[in-house]
Amino acid sequence: MSRRLVEELVFMAIVAVILVAMLWAAMDYPFTARLMPQVVAGAALLLLIVEFVLTVRRSRHVTAAEHGEPLTGDKLKRTMPYLLWLAALYVCISLIGLVISAALFCAAFGYFVGKLRWWSALLGSALLVVFLIVLGEGFNLDWPAGYFFSPFH
Repeated sequence: MSRRLVEELVFMAIVAVILVAMLWAAMDYPFTARLMPQVVAGAALLLLIVEFVLTVRRSRHVTAAEHGEPLTGDKLKRTMPYLLWLAALYVCISLIGLVISAALFCAAFGYFVGKLRWWSALLGSALLVVFLIVLGEGFNLDWPAGYFFSPFH
């Protein structure tokens, strides 16, 4: 078994544990509150099982030269900026809330990484905010407000 295959299977196992934990944690919620996390976690777990089977089957037919580079090294160096962008997004969500953070992230990522014109990045950000507000109103969702806007909530 190649190192790449082991890394993929370990990653799938970690995601599976998180999904099972989501299913387990949602069991104590009222029915309407647990419906969404259980459906999402269940569907993701089903897709993860399918991907696991396909990955194992595919690995039997791949030679050692076709396995590609390992996930560490140069691939991690190329991936790290995107992981840092996501980490910054999560920190911003916890501090200033989801809607504002999503808008800032969309505009900044589109402009700096996606090389969009400033007006395109702002337009995409504005459309995202409108979508989140409409979705929140339509499904009666309260998006996280962030620590600075509700520190004792």
